[in-house]
Amino acid sequence: MTRVTVTREELYEQVWKTPLLRLALQYGVSNVALGKTCRRLNIPTPGRGYWARLAAGEKLKRPPLPKASPQQAWVRLEQDPAVKPIEVTAAAPEVTVPTTLEDAHLVVGKLASLLAKASFDQHQRLTVAGGCVAVTVEVHKRALLVLDGFCQALEDRGHTVQLVSSDPKQLRLVAKVNDETVAFSVSERLERTEHKQTDDERDRAARGHTAGIPKYDYWPGGRLRLDILESRLARSMWSDTDSRPLDRILGQAIIGIEATAEERRRARIDEKQRLEAETQRRAEAEQQRQRQAEEQAREAALAREKEKLNQYKRLLARDVDRLAARWAQARQVREFVEAYEAALPEDKRDDVAKRWLEAVHKYAVRLDPLSEVAEIALEIEPKGEALHAALADMQELKRRVQKEQQ
Repeated sequence: MTRVTVTREELYEQVWKTPLLRLALQYGVSNVALGKTCRRLNIPTPGRGYWARLAAGEKLKRPPLPKASPQQAWVRLEQDPAVKPIEVTAAAPEVTVPTTLEDAHLVVGKLASLLAKASFDQHQRLTVAGGCVAVTVEVHKRALLVLDGFCQALEDRGHTVQLVSSDPKQLRLVAKVNDETVAFSVSERLERTEHKQTDDERDRAARGHTAGIPKYDYWPGGRLRLDILESRLARSMWSDTDSRPLDRILGQAIIGIEATAEERRRARIDEKQRLEAETQRRAEAEQQRQRQAEEQAREAALAREKEKLNQYKRLLARDVDRLAARWAQARQVREFVEAYEAALPEDKRDDVAKRWLEAVHKYAVRLDPLSEVAEIALEIEPKGEALHAALADMQELKRRVQKEQQ
């Protein structure tokens, strides 16, 4: 995000020179966000109809900028460098509404054919499937003329207008602005009057059964309106008024179409960035999890290795005790044999005694670990595979000794 610092006085001058919607597009923010910023800074903004009246030649006064508190001296507006604002002019484009349907836009010609076969809705308006056009017979021609001028003006701005449908019963009238599709509709406004209850409805109401009794009656009043569908903009509807027909404000609706497309593009970019950030966050979380798992595995392996080493050292200590006991026993046997041989009379030194003494000497040699002195010393702290092999040897020796002792 790029932050642009704007003083309160600068923003005040800008909102009275450029419509809020266009100014928001130039800053790369939403018009709703910019409006909130102006209210927070106590900056007065033009009301509805100001720019149309100004374009009509009226001389209008703007309210002065109230004094600001120290916290209202300036504001930072965040611009997304990935968002390229659409080019907007200070005034809405002029739209010429034709007087005949000769050489009408292809979409308008299609809508004229559909209206000729359309059925009436509950308010006696001819309604094209999906509701993109809903007008009475009396105003349907004017509606087509207004649409023709609007479609031609959109295409003059480099956009396209299409009738699209994924369902034959749900036609949508859309303007394609760059890669964004904006649906809109033209209809005859419904006026309302308080519903006059019938005798039956009055009886039902008196009994407390008001369900199904309407509060108002609606009827088409001959005024056309153009709506941008599924728009989050502050303004998405333009209509005939007593002082100004829809024909004169179609340029504002075009700006609204472009602004809606731009906001959708930004929303799509924001969503893409959100998904990318979420994907990145999940990837980093997974990497962190893997690092923690690897660290835990390493610590567990080290703990197992340490336990094996401790087990090996315990076995090694027992083996030293065993060797020392064997050495002491062998020494005792030798001393006994020497004493026995010294005490044996010469006349008793026959072949039996000699063979016995020889066997006992050999037993003392086998018993004495010093007879194989080079094999006694073992590695105190073997590591890795050497530890596993040494531990296995010690465990095997332990089992053999236990078996011999049984």
